[in-house]
Amino acid sequence: MQRSAGTAPAVRLRSILGLGIIVAIMVAVVVQGARSATDYYVTVPQVLARPHAYVGHAMRVEGDLLAGTVRFNPRTGDLWFRMGKGAQTLAVYYHGAAPEDFTRGARAIVQGTEVRPGVVDAQEVLVQCPDHYRPVPGTQVLATS
Repeated sequence: MQRSAGTAPAVRLRSILGLGIIVAIMVAVVVQGARSATDYYVTVPQVLARPHAYVGHAMRVEGDLLAGTVRFNPRTGDLWFRMGKGAQTLAVYYHGAAPEDFTRGARAIVQGTEVRPGVVDAQEVLVQCPDHYRPVPGTQVLATS
């Protein structure tokens, strides 16, 4: 069976286009992975500045715990609280054991999904209590360049 003179260039063109699409997809995956690796978390003001941008997407958000807002039901394991500063706050729902050091003035990183603007359904709550991160007395802090 003989091929026509035009089929070889057409097959070559389709192969090049297919390879180009595969390379473009691989580059997009690498860029997206690098971007998510460098953005460890967003802040409460960043989330509130773009009310619908994070809805339905997994995210990590960092902010201050507002002590007067913490509600925990030990029977069901439901925890509700607000995080942020002043009027800029997010409501957070978490189901599980309340983290230790869940105190006023602590900072938290919440990993979850914003279910609607200003409300996060958390899968993980990490708390950083400022009292635990003081320098050891007598140590010297070195300047970074």
